[in-house]
Amino acid sequence: MANNNWNNYTEKNAALTDKDEIMLRDSTDGKNKRSPLSKIWNYMVDKMATAVISKLETDNKTIIGAINYLYGNTGKYIFSGVKNKGTLYYPIEDYSFMLVVLQTSTISNTPVYIVSRYHTDICIQLLAGGRDDTKASIENEKLVVTLGFSTYVSIYSF
Repeated sequence: MANNNWNNYTEKNAALTDKDEIMLRDSTDGKNKRSPLSKIWNYMVDKMATAVISKLETDNKTIIGAINYLYGNTGKYIFSGVKNKGTLYYPIEDYSFMLVVLQTSTISNTPVYIVSRYHTDICIQLLAGGRDDTKASIENEKLVVTLGFSTYVSIYSF
């Protein structure tokens, strides 16, 4: 007697491998057939790369395109490195946030700022630290960084 009742099959408890097989119904002839998991995986990867999902709120409506969009739009370093004494100017983009860290030789006084811009409204807030000789401010819609001496400057926009 054939073991064709689904409930009669035993369950695999070990980890799956690419060579393991699953049973599927072939839509062309209506028959049950075996397929290795590796073929199912390749099918799923192809679908993720090419299937169009209209509900995605990105220009590219594929899963891979949406992931790439999110990865590319999560933020970027505007600058990260040592700058000498002086004044630096950085534009502030509309609808953005900036994290500004001015790493001085005294860790406990490291100024950390958050800058936000919504259209023409620009706010700056000192979150930690603070020094008179190394600071950030806003002037003419630009971030102004004033350094009293060489400082490691890190500005991240998101």
